[in-house]
Amino acid sequence: LPPCAGIRRVISVASDITERVIAEERLRAANEELERVLNAMGEGLVVMDSEHRMTQLNKKACELFQYPREEILGKAYTFWVHPNFVDILREELEKREKGAKSTYEALYLKKDGSEFWARVTAVPIVDEEGNYQGSIGCLSDITEEKKLADEMDRLYEFNEKLIQGASVWINVTDSEGKITLWNDEAERISGYSRYEVLGNSKIWEWLYPNEEYRESIWQQQQTLANKGNSRRIDTTIRTKEDVEKVIAWYGTPLLEEDGKRTVWMAIGHDVTQSRRDEEQLQAYANTLNAMSREKDRFLSTAAHELRTPLTVIHGFADLLMKRDDLNAEQGTKIEGIKNQSKRLDTLIASLLDISRIEAGKSALVLQQIDLAATLDKVITELRPRLKRKGQKLNYSQHPVQAYADEMAVKQVLMNLLINAISYTPAGGEITVRTEAIEGRIQVGICDTGIGITPEEQRSIFVEFYRTPQAKQIKPNGNGLGLSIVKRLLEEMHGSIGVRSAGKGQGSSFSVNLPADRAHAVGPVPPFA
Repeated sequence: LPPCAGIRRVISVASDITERVIAEERLRAANEELERVLNAMGEGLVVMDSEHRMTQLNKKACELFQYPREEILGKAYTFWVHPNFVDILREELEKREKGAKSTYEALYLKKDGSEFWARVTAVPIVDEEGNYQGSIGCLSDITEEKKLADEMDRLYEFNEKLIQGASVWINVTDSEGKITLWNDEAERISGYSRYEVLGNSKIWEWLYPNEEYRESIWQQQQTLANKGNSRRIDTTIRTKEDVEKVIAWYGTPLLEEDGKRTVWMAIGHDVTQSRRDEEQLQAYANTLNAMSREKDRFLSTAAHELRTPLTVIHGFADLLMKRDDLNAEQGTKIEGIKNQSKRLDTLIASLLDISRIEAGKSALVLQQIDLAATLDKVITELRPRLKRKGQKLNYSQHPVQAYADEMAVKQVLMNLLINAISYTPAGGEITVRTEAIEGRIQVGICDTGIGITPEEQRSIFVEFYRTPQAKQIKPNGNGLGLSIVKRLLEEMHGSIGVRSAGKGQGSSFSVNLPADRAHAVGPVPPFA
């Protein structure tokens, strides 16, 4: 204004901006609070404009992409998207431009070129007129989740192949009895495809058309289910081809809710052929038992019937030998009759022994016996034979007891020692040893005789079997001695074994007996 009295005049206009300043301060504080909230989010937040360029990112988004905010603001979405997913994101953005929300998974790139998976939930931003202004996206890193899901998929695929390729019938049922899994073997055995049975509970009526039989099976399964057991149940099914098959089932619960089993897996084996084989084997066994009983009856009867005329023959031979008018040739022939009758009598006695043992009528009396004394008696009786062949017997007597039948033990030892003397050349050596091993007594009888080949060792305890060498040395043997020895020892909870390095290498027989009553039970230890 013009000066007045030398003083310049100025007009000032003042406006009250208090509310505006307060509003701006509030907006600034709100923005800062929003920034803090966005940066505190566990997910990445990205804001894009209508041209799909980044205009805002929170701290988590920068961490996900490993870029500082200033390097990525203004960039198009293709800047950080894996090339294989550019088209997918373009389709998702087109949906947003039309006002639609979207959720999807995509592969993104970090600054160092590494990849990561993110699940994106995005919403469009529109103005009051409904015009598209951009979008806001929320990203969650699901890389580990994706790896786990891929691993689960691979595991599921592996399990699926394993189940479908299994050589057993596998099916899974829900609480209503509907099939949720039916593998290839189930299809093959039953004839019903998985497309016919999945979600269908009628399959049980097809497999078990008889209602009463079907109900009995359910009751068995329910009983086992209540006990929580997985025991075997054998059932007979009727296949689609109307063929009966026997299936052995094992069931187990897969899921439980509120203590109740809601999903069951059943594993079945087709045992039809094995069941038939078992029935045939049982029939064979019954036949063999009947034949064995008939054999025992025949042996017993024949032995008793033969013994009477044999006694007469032997008696007449003795009378003839007492005649004074016999010449040398006649004496030799009568002596032959006596020898052969004795041989026949020994054979009959052996047959009777076997018959009694097999019939369980051996009448052995098991008790504590002085085994050393029994062995000494047997050796004393056989010393004349040893002397005639010039054989040496090595035996050091020391106290030893066994739980057995004394007469049976004497028969066993006599048989084994006679064999050792018979099949050991003149001047040979026989060794007898006794040893206590863990509650059992072992008697070893070793010789320097003709030996036994590995093939022969597998057969020498079989009735009537004799090795070719034994037949040459002792033509009159009957092949029953070792069989009787083995059976008698088994009756006394004992065993016998043999070892030989082969022909001409001698033999070693080992008799195993319980030392006392307490050890006359359980399995017999192997030959040592």
